[in-house]
Amino acid sequence: MPPGSDGRNPDAFGGADRWPVGAGSVCLRLGDITKLRADAIFNAASRQLAAGGGVDGAIHRAAGPKLQTELRRNRPRGCATGSAVVTAGCRLAARYVIHAVGPRWQGGRPG
Repeated sequence: MPPGSDGRNPDAFGGADRWPVGAGSVCLRLGDITKLRADAIFNAASRQLAAGGGVDGAIHRAAGPKLQTELRRNRPRGCATGSAVVTAGCRLAARYVIHAVGPRWQGGRPG
């Protein structure tokens, strides 16, 4: 457990909450994911693994063009819903990006 009786562990984003999970822990942070120093960050990706908008677009822009090149080279047909692909972090502070493809929902229905 990190220092402090409340389980908080200060970091570059002003604090992180950690919870023990098995032999490790899960840490939740609030801040700019493109500047997070971590082993890996998660990216909610489309099945095409193409740069999109929102957080996905921010990750692609910050990582630079090599991220999209790696995705196209290693997964030219994209990635199935419920699966994930790991790439290098490229210009990000994180070493890796885990691109997880989830289902699309619109108004409470698949779409």
